Amino acid sequence: MTEAVDALEAAGAFGRQQSQLTVALTALGDVGATSRALALLRRQREAASPPGLIPHNTVLRACQRSGDARRALELLETMERAG
Repeated sequence: MTEAVDALEAAGAFGRQQSQLTVALTALGDVGATSRALALLRRQREAASPPGLIPHNTVLRACQRSGDARRALELLETMERAG
């Protein structure tokens, strides 16, 4: 699964397509790849069209399911700083 998400990202599939990004983040969360989901979200935030609230919430859910409260809090702080 993670290789497929990497291939999609390399092909530029997530540019302005928030729905495709959300599906990829959900898939990463479903297989327990929370670190990969966070990294993908971070790269997309640094891109020209940063992700909206739904992709961020998707990663927060992945953190919750994996029991990673620290990363969830870090993401929330990042979201607050970004406005």
